[in-house]
Amino acid sequence: MDMRARRAARELRSYLELLYGSQPALRIVQHPTPEGQTFIRLSCTGLEPPMPGDTGDDGQTYSDVPPHAFTRRHMDVVTQIAERYVAIRSDRYLPGGGLVPEDHGDMCDRMWAEYGELFPSGTVEVGVPWQELACAGASTMRFHGVLNGIVTTQLKSKFASLRWYMSGKNNVDTEMLELIRSALETLSVVVCEHCGAPGIHRPGGWHIILCDSCHEVREQERKAAKAKNKKGG
Repeated sequence: MDMRARRAARELRSYLELLYGSQPALRIVQHPTPEGQTFIRLSCTGLEPPMPGDTGDDGQTYSDVPPHAFTRRHMDVVTQIAERYVAIRSDRYLPGGGLVPEDHGDMCDRMWAEYGELFPSGTVEVGVPWQELACAGASTMRFHGVLNGIVTTQLKSKFASLRWYMSGKNNVDTEMLELIRSALETLSVVVCEHCGAPGIHRPGGWHIILCDSCHEVREQERKAAKAKNKKGG
């Protein structure tokens, strides 16, 4: 693996281990990228369900997540979405770290170009990282043949997880569609809402998922605002 692929593999492992605890048997493999494309294609095997109490105390622990989130089928779909998300995200990797900036409006245009009426104008209420996460979910839906006739009515953050409301579900395998949507919500609780890096639930004021770096920036901004208000008073 080159540097970009190693970064993608680290992030993929981090997302899964934040959800399911330490995974010593997890094996991540890189696959060839189609000619002319720059994203990183990875797949992983060996993911195991966690033992109770094995996923930390980030507000989304084993006891706080519905039991179905730890079934083999649900975990397999979470993994499929995570692999696709890392592929999408890797297209913006910068040498030495960081990401190529992406604008919310431009990302909405890309979502429309790729998925058409799945994402009507005005229905996407999340930032770029979770827009990319929704695209990973849509790619998974397409793979399983459950996109036909689906239209998003609202895509938003609620209680620090991605909520995807949609119509047109009578035309598809509803069970598979709901499984993918549920798996997407599960994965979202470890994806930073500001930059997309692996993150955890951060309470305080409002609930949000942030990586360590974005959390530190947020705390510094809150302290500065508090000091300014105190000085003004």
